[in-house]
Amino acid sequence: KATINGKPLVKETIELSNAKERSAPFNITDPQPLAWLLFGVVAILSAFEWRKKTLFKAIDVAFLLVFGAVGALVFFLWFFTEHTATNNNLNILWAWPTHWIALGFIWFGKPRRAYFKVYGAVMFITALCFWFLPQGMHPATLPLILLALVRSISNVRFEKLTA
Repeated sequence: KATINGKPLVKETIELSNAKERSAPFNITDPQPLAWLLFGVVAILSAFEWRKKTLFKAIDVAFLLVFGAVGALVFFLWFFTEHTATNNNLNILWAWPTHWIALGFIWFGKPRRAYFKVYGAVMFITALCFWFLPQGMHPATLPLILLALVRSISNVRFEKLTA
């Protein structure tokens, strides 16, 4: 509808695509439902272990292995390659490559508690600031951050109960 001296600026309009926006059907294997399901399972197991006053170290071993692998990959791509898309990747906030080191002292109370205190504090701050971070993270990472927070609280709490 723009004009110059009374003449239309555009001679004709041609619609190239008549596609309508489609919504994808719900699928449990999509990242968000899968991450929330994983969070729910870990939260329920953590609540069960709190009630029994025990610690399921197998959960922590799996958690540290997987999150550590993601952290190692992010760290490697950030610092040792020239992939510009992975520079300053804030996923390093929740996926620490040091998790693999933490696996070595998961059976020792005080070092495990200290590690999970620091990690839990970072997860709490990351969860609070999730929507305000300068890098937009996929919404499926929020349940993973909350999962990490639950496991951190569980480990710190267990050490207080057994101390």
